[in-house]
Amino acid sequence: MLALAALYGIVRDMNTTKTYRIPPRFYLDHIARGCGETGKIVHSTKNYLIVELDDQALDDLLSDALYYIECADTFDPPLTGLISSARATVKKIGE
Repeated sequence: MLALAALYGIVRDMNTTKTYRIPPRFYLDHIARGCGETGKIVHSTKNYLIVELDDQALDDLLSDALYYIECADTFDPPLTGLISSARATVKKIGE
């Protein structure tokens, strides 16, 4: 997982909780599917969420997002928006 995160320019400190401003679509889908640790939504708007993620929640979210990005060609066209949101989530976490 860390190697994949490094490919996307994501550098992490271990044993920390950080706040991230991310797009809502992929994160809300991630929560709805019950994909492990989800962190805490601190603030939300139509265009973004501010979430607190500890190491485990960040790992789960990145793993899920990277899976969607890497398998994008195998999904049906209706998932295009979700895949775009997964890409934007990884980009925002890497900033």
